[in-house]
Amino acid sequence: MRIYTLGTHHRPKFEFTRILAKYGIQVIFDLRRVPESRDEHFNRDRLQELCDSHNISYVYLGNELGGPRQTGHRAWIESEPFQRWLGIIRSKTEKRVCCLLCAERSPERCHRRTLADELARDGIEVFHILEEDRFWEPRPRTASRPRRGPRRPGPRNRRREGRPRR
Repeated sequence: MRIYTLGTHHRPKFEFTRILAKYGIQVIFDLRRVPESRDEHFNRDRLQELCDSHNISYVYLGNELGGPRQTGHRAWIESEPFQRWLGIIRSKTEKRVCCLLCAERSPERCHRRTLADELARDGIEVFHILEEDRFWEPRPRTASRPRRGPRRPGPRNRRREGRPRR
């Protein structure tokens, strides 16, 4: 199973449709909280028409999955709507080629990465499309170490030459 992610930011219509065709996208999950754009073809109604004309299912999820709001990131991930829609996306991914769509060109600082990470934990292969033949790959996350205060310069806890230990 695999899923793609894609950002709309200033992407020309021909490039967008070419990417959808190249990767055989069958379902687009629109995660934008506000599905509007300076590029008319990415406004919700126009995007839905574009998807219909290419036999692609369009599902708007911006109300439920449009990113963390006042509750914070962890509460958003643990919320009932997030978990419910994550399950629906998982089940669609088993049968069809799906794409998580958002406005940010790169997923690096986008909330679609959080959804993609959650799906990857379930064994779903995630491809973050940057350009038609270019992908973004996240760095592996490492376990965080406790922060220490700044180190003091000079020898510390070392025995000086010529002084006996006590």
